[in-house]
Parts: sequence; structure tokens; C-alpha cells
Amino acid sequence: MPEQQPSYNLDPSDVFLKAFEMAAPLLLFMAMIFVPLICFIKWSNKKLDEANKKKSESELKTAIEIEAFKRSNGSADFFFYPRELLTAAEFLFFQTLKNVCKDFFYIAPKMGLWALVDSRDNMTAWNKISRKHLDFTLCHPETMKPLLVIELDDSSHRDPKQRLRDLEKDAILKEVGVPVLRIPVARKYDEGAIRNLISGKIKRN
Repeated sequence: MPEQQPSYNLDPSDVFLKAFEMAAPLLLFMAMIFVPLICFIKWSNKKLDEANKKKSESELKTAIEIEAFKRSNGSADFFFYPRELLTAAEFLFFQTLKNVCKDFFYIAPKMGLWALVDSRDNMTAWNKISRKHLDFTLCHPETMKPLLVIELDDSSHRDPKQRLRDLEKDAILKEVGVPVLRIPVARKYDEGAIRNLISGKIKRN
């Protein structure tokens, strides 16, 4: 008689346990990777939602404030737009002025006259300074004390009314001890000559 092969009766529960034992390390490894990753994604989404909410609230608040500002000024139709800090002529002179001043002075362009002059809460005096600006103010690099104001004058400064405004500005600055140097607009500037003019003005003061 042929030899009979032994039969194996496998218990399904044993098969499941064996499979689980083999898969357990892999499942644990995947859990160690994906659980923190999922938690991080949820946390990131929450923070992003909070940031978007704050941004939306801020934009809404800004829009409301702008609208309220417009209405308080009697019109909801005007708008603001950006402009260049310096004209082309002023920027050309500013480049020259940087070379002349270097480490000696800090150059503050387009300061309001009110930043250097105290009006003592007098409205008449305030009206004289509130709308005037200074082309370039040279300040001490460590203390920011204003040492000299440089005004760049183009052809419009030959107008009698503008000339009177210039004289008034010069007088106000002289009263607070800040000298004024007026330089005509040019296509090219002599750095040595400008350096001498600045030095002379500050020494005399």
C-alpha cells in the first residue's frame, strides 16, 4: 500500500496569531510614523485656519476703518495712491550727497518741518510749519541731532510767492538753530564743492 501523507489540521486562530505576530512590527513602525504625521497635519490646518480667520478679520476691520474715515471726511469717493519719495532730480542729488556725507552724517530725506520745530501748541505757528517739508536733513549719526538742512531749488523757487515761503522756512529754522543750505538743481554736481559748502555752513553754526 502506498505510504499515506500526514494531514495537518490548522486552527484558523493560530493562523491569525502567526500573521499578526509577523505584521505587528510593521504595523507598529507605520503607527509611529503616520500617527504623529496626522497629528501634525491637523495642528497645521488648525493654525492655518486661525491665521486666515485673523487675516480676514484684520482686512475687514481695515476696510471698515477706511470707510468710516471716508465718511467722516464728507466723501466716500476719494482714494489714496502711492507716490515716489524723491523726484528724479532729488534722487540724483541724493546719490551725490551719499558720497559726500558717507560716515559723517545721516541723511533724512523729506522730513516735515514740524519734526524739527516745536509750535508750542499755537495754531497760527502750527499752520506755518504743518505743510512744509525739508528736502534733506543732515543729522549726527549717533545722536540724530539735526545739523543742517539742504534745500534743492529748481526754477519754481524763483517765483516771488515761493521765494517768500522759502525765506519764511529759512527764518523758522534759523530761530531753532538749524542752518539751511540752498543748492540749485543741476544735471551734475561737484562733490568737492558741495562738501565745502556743507562744511562751511556747519562750522559757521
